Amino acid sequence: MKKIPFLFLIIIISSCKGFEGTTSEDVLRVESKDISIIPKPSELTYSSSSVTIPRVSSICYNTAEAGEAAAWLTVLLKRANLEVEELGGNSCGNWNLTTDESLKSSLGEEGYILEIKNEGLFLQAATSAGLFYGIQTIRQILPASLESSVSVSNGIELQQLYIKDVPRYSWRGTMVDISRSF
Repeated sequence: MKKIPFLFLIIIISSCKGFEGTTSEDVLRVESKDISIIPKPSELTYSSSSVTIPRVSSICYNTAEAGEAAAWLTVLLKRANLEVEELGGNSCGNWNLTTDESLKSSLGEEGYILEIKNEGLFLQAATSAGLFYGIQTIRQILPASLESSVSVSNGIELQQLYIKDVPRYSWRGTMVDISRSF
């Protein structure tokens, strides 16, 4: 086992920055330069304005499939100590999850449309798989500090955007040539 030089270790430790000066009162902001979505969406359009997701939010869903997705999203938002209420219906909250079979021809099984605008966040898909991948994109758009259960009191500020994502291929994963990587 190699030993790490002491000086190198000191440099790494001294370059780590803590959370001095930050409070839970701060509004968490995400700007377009901070957004990096993997895999890259088919279409991505930013607006110059932003919207604040309040501390008390409601998730609206229209089907049982969308209700399952609402439960995933609720877990994600509650980790950040946000108060979340799930409601059945169409466009009745500031988070709206919708499944619509008519979108299957344009989005396929796993595609989705995600819009963040003044009225709230809207996620549409043809199936529950599309909603799942849309929620994974939402996780990437939200501030990373929410994954570590940072409490938010003034809300989360997100840049308004439009994403339409349709997988290019019918399979997911990587293709690795083992003999060339050996």
